[in-house]
Amino acid sequence: MSSLYAWQLKDWALLASYFKQQRIPQALLLAGQGGLGQESLARVFAQALLCHQRQANEQACGQCQACLLFNADTHPDFFVVAPEEGVKTISVDTMRNLMARLTLKPQYSAHRVVLIQPADAMNANAYNAFLKYLEEPTETHGFIASD
Repeated sequence: MSSLYAWQLKDWALLASYFKQQRIPQALLLAGQGGLGQESLARVFAQALLCHQRQANEQACGQCQACLLFNADTHPDFFVVAPEEGVKTISVDTMRNLMARLTLKPQYSAHRVVLIQPADAMNANAYNAFLKYLEEPTETHGFIASD
């Protein structure tokens, strides 16, 4: 299970408030100076979204089947989008393939979560495909992008 850094506690309080309000945003952009743990924070939030038994602080329990799958990088409702090896950008084909996979209902959890890392690696066509998909909201998909 991922843990938070001390400087992320204020950010986590905001993210945890989404659970308490039962108002999970369709998409989040976590941005900041490199090396401060945006991807780590995104993964903590993603795991909490998929967890079946969140703790009182809204973090994932780390023990349920969803958490075990997440920690093993085999959760069927968690997707990571990144540039392919040897390529610096995320292509429109990569985003279209992802969107096709997201048309199906979640297999295991109430949500499907996509981590785009780094978000600024998407080329213009990939951005446009992604934005078009975001304009047609669903209740079961969440995107977290970090730089």
